[in-house]
Amino acid sequence: MKTPAGVPKTIWGELKRRETETNQVFVLIFDQFEEIFTYPPDQIEAFKNQLADLLYADIPEYLEQHEDAHSEEEVAWLSQKVDARVVIAIRADRLSELDQLKNTLPAILNKRYELRALTQEQAREALEKPAARTGDGFLSPTFSWYPDALEKLLTDLAHNRQGRDTGIEAFQLQVLAQHVENRVIQGLVPDRNGDGTPDVTLSDLPNLDRLYENFYEDSINKLTPSNRKKARRLLEQGLIFEADNQRINLHEKLIQRDYKSDTALIQELIDLRLLRAEPSTSGGRNIELSHDAFVPPILNSARRRKHDMWKRRAKFSGALAMLCGFGILLSSLFTMLQSTDAEYQPSAQVVQENLELVHEVDSLRRIQAELDSVRAVILTYVDCVNRHDIECCSAVMTDTLVRYHRVDSLPRRQREKLDRDYYRRHAGDRIAEVSFVTVEKVGENYEASMNVQFRYERKGTVPVIYQIRLNRDRKIFYLRSLFVKEETSSGNHE
Repeated sequence: MKTPAGVPKTIWGELKRRETETNQVFVLIFDQFEEIFTYPPDQIEAFKNQLADLLYADIPEYLEQHEDAHSEEEVAWLSQKVDARVVIAIRADRLSELDQLKNTLPAILNKRYELRALTQEQAREALEKPAARTGDGFLSPTFSWYPDALEKLLTDLAHNRQGRDTGIEAFQLQVLAQHVENRVIQGLVPDRNGDGTPDVTLSDLPNLDRLYENFYEDSINKLTPSNRKKARRLLEQGLIFEADNQRINLHEKLIQRDYKSDTALIQELIDLRLLRAEPSTSGGRNIELSHDAFVPPILNSARRRKHDMWKRRAKFSGALAMLCGFGILLSSLFTMLQSTDAEYQPSAQVVQENLELVHEVDSLRRIQAELDSVRAVILTYVDCVNRHDIECCSAVMTDTLVRYHRVDSLPRRQREKLDRDYYRRHAGDRIAEVSFVTVEKVGENYEASMNVQFRYERKGTVPVIYQIRLNRDRKIFYLRSLFVKEETSSGNHE
């Protein structure tokens, strides 16, 4: 029947309005339920009372108070209990907070199920069944997975870098499935077997090593240009403790003050699934990255942009030096053409301008020569490592290193012992190729970043970033290495 006038806009009232037949079952799913505790206490109280009224009351509170306002037929219909089930998804470390609702919802902790990593079979089902479903409401047509593509995908997702079976995180699967489905929607996946539906093959799979990084970049690009820089600064500098490769949380008011990110931008990043909000004991919300898996790709993205910036600076410096030299030549020719004297006599102003240009070019050349000499020291170090020549390494380093991979204040003797032990264990490892080296002068010291392909006998080739600092004498006093995928053990001892 038609919903009578006066039915309140409560959970019970909204479901009653949607009740179209007898024996109808409603399932309410509350995802990220921990966010309920970010709301004011009066709103939490109202929510749990409404939910209790729906689940436990034989006669809804509204009908008890307003029975006289309805006809017998309406009362009979409104008295029919709504058949509703509730599923709550909450982080395991926040499960205890459900105790706050037990006084009104006593059975809230009675039935619990821990959602663990998916097995390969479960993940296969999660990919194949939704892709094959038909009906309205889907942006993409039905599509199928070729067996070899599915097998490679599931095998790669289920194993970590050491080859151990760790299961497949639902979040991983969601990001990947979204990528593939977007390609289907864009018409980039053709029908390969003639059955009228797109077929996903190996060529349609993303680079899993950069899956999250691409997701991060795509999400940032959905923001307005004015918000992208703010978002990157917040995500890359504010919400990650790079030294320990960990995400941290900040109160939203600190974010608004220190990172100039307003509530609208924070909410947009939450909607993009890059951030999540949690209640703060002092009121308001704490903000953090939505998943630990985002930490390495976000840092990698930041490093790539910094390296690109350094490369552009280096090209600009070289171009500027060439332009200055060309400017000197043009200035001299122009002044000579303007002279009507039998013998050209340049003015004092022209001479001064030319001297300044020459000085500027010389300065640029000296700076470039300095940076080239530093680059040469770094490449010498690479050659020493390739040859496992400990004395050679020591020759380009200070006697005590401020930092050597994960070790601080390391004297030469101890460093050489570490190197000796490492080379004994990894006799076949080499740095296969130096991709590029960028050098920048900072005060009296030099800071460099070097991308290399490090070849391990067991792991194969792994991209590694070296962060290196040299003193004014071109001696290395700081050296650290990081995997491009994640900041972890790499290089000699890190």
